[in-house]
Amino acid sequence: MDLKNKVLNDQIKPEELRIGNLIYIPETNQVAFISMVHKHLGVYVNDGFIILGFHQIRKIKLNDEMVKSVGYEFDNDNILKFGNCLYFLDDFLQIASGPAPIVNLKCEFVHELQNAHFALFNNEICFDRNLIEKLR
Repeated sequence: MDLKNKVLNDQIKPEELRIGNLIYIPETNQVAFISMVHKHLGVYVNDGFIILGFHQIRKIKLNDEMVKSVGYEFDNDNILKFGNCLYFLDDFLQIASGPAPIVNLKCEFVHELQNAHFALFNNEICFDRNLIEKLR
């Protein structure tokens, strides 16, 4: 499946992004990591050598391959798990300490999972470079 079919055409808002987020560039059919976010100008990619306006980048929808490459997995009930505490159910992230979730976050796109993971665990999700190349 072509990467263009896996992205959403909605424009990304600056407040959704941070350094290290993975985005899609439709004009070049490339995936890139953000190296800097400027609220008014856009994002810098490729270690700051290229600047793109927010209208030039797109969100990447989460898929099975990406999820597995960063240590998450689906169980038999189609719930996405990471370790013993993080679960996705019906597009919502639920952090459980016991039987009831204490936090709910919607994570539908790659950058949302990256941001939620970083906020919860204080470390980056390391995407497999081969997977990124495969998506081009």
